[in-house]
Amino acid sequence: MRISFNTKRLVVSPIKDTGSIKPVIILEILTPKATAQLPNSWQAINTEEAARAWLKERLLEGQVYKVSTKESLSIIGFLFLYEMKVTEGREVRIGYLISEQFWHQGLASELIGGLIEKSAQESVTQLIGGVTKSNLASIKVLTKNRFTLDSYEGETEFYIYYF
Repeated sequence: MRISFNTKRLVVSPIKDTGSIKPVIILEILTPKATAQLPNSWQAINTEEAARAWLKERLLEGQVYKVSTKESLSIIGFLFLYEMKVTEGREVRIGYLISEQFWHQGLASELIGGLIEKSAQESVTQLIGGVTKSNLASIKVLTKNRFTLDSYEGETEFYIYYF
């Protein structure tokens, strides 16, 4: 599923390759506070070379989207989609990251709401988001958008949205 969509305040569009985004933007978003709840491979990204390598790894894993504000088109975060092969329907695992300077403005909730709307048009049958139990803000984003707790593995809880 390769998509683009807009919400009231956001523009979401695919990143095709590592040259599509300046490493300095990645460094501005991947701050220690923003990545604290994320995997070890997302920690300590603090050079342009490390930022390019991080993006290259994400692009190999799945689809990466830049999240920009409509007002200035400044990149404020990323959306990650991993389409899973299932016997019936289309399951997409999701991840997202918003720059900490844009936290507490409802942008993550708006992003996920827009993704749900767009996914419905793409015949997706379920969206799944994994989040650490201690990441209460992300849990709130998912539950606010009608995701429900489906399962857990260690410290990670998996929330699912059924269409």
